[in-house]
Amino acid sequence: MRILAFCDYFAEPSSGGSERVAIETYRRLADQGTTIRVITTMPRSMRPVTSIDRLQVRVIPSLELARLLRVQASLAPSLFVKLRGLVDDFRPDVLHANTLFFQTSLAAALVARATRIPLVTSVQIAGLDLMPQPARRPGGNDPGHHDHAALHAAGE
Repeated sequence: MRILAFCDYFAEPSSGGSERVAIETYRRLADQGTTIRVITTMPRSMRPVTSIDRLQVRVIPSLELARLLRVQASLAPSLFVKLRGLVDDFRPDVLHANTLFFQTSLAAALVARATRIPLVTSVQIAGLDLMPQPARRPGGNDPGHHDHAALHAAGE
């Protein structure tokens, strides 16, 4: 199986919980024989996870906006321009977006819509009961939208 994964700040060490989950998940899948290519955006000052045999990392440089906006944020202007080539070159069986709030998550959704490649999105949340009702339903606010077969939540 070939998974095209999307995760901003795919760096080690990373201070973010979702990035740590992504690193562990992708390494374990690669160890079990899955080929994974991670598309990540990060400032040039960060060092990405090193590519190994079945875990390939492609970095799209981003502009760090944290100081300006006072929240973790960056912008990678070339991400959306390079997407089609990255997908066509890799030919994935499935797409994986790591969390909802990254620019790469939006990129994954656009790729899924354009190519009809299945998209799996992983979200780390405190509890499903804390998520607003429309977001709990596959397809969000559109009851006729059925691109996602299920919403899976795992937590403590």
